[in-house]
Amino acid sequence: MKTLILALGNPILSDDSAAHVVADRLAERLSSSCVLHEESCQEANTPYDIPNTQYKIIKSSAATMDIIPQLVGYQRLVVIDTIQLGSAPPGTVHRFALDDLANTIRISSP
Repeated sequence: MKTLILALGNPILSDDSAAHVVADRLAERLSSSCVLHEESCQEANTPYDIPNTQYKIIKSSAATMDIIPQLVGYQRLVVIDTIQLGSAPPGTVHRFALDDLANTIRISSP
């Protein structure tokens, strides 16, 4: 299964760079053949792997429609981003399914 891991955030804006830091650390743990911004990655072979999965990690400073063409050809998309959510303390990890985001103001449109 081909998986795209998309890290969103601005690397010069303190906590908004957290996704890029996570992407860098994840790349270190995955196969060294899966390099950021590379078009194709070989199947990884580390304790963190999911069998039969190919990874590509992209770090982006813009969450715009320009990203969409990069999603083509992947069966799974993992988005890493920072979010201010209610009273959750900084560093809290939230996991959302696509349906969880359907009614959010900034993520979806009618």
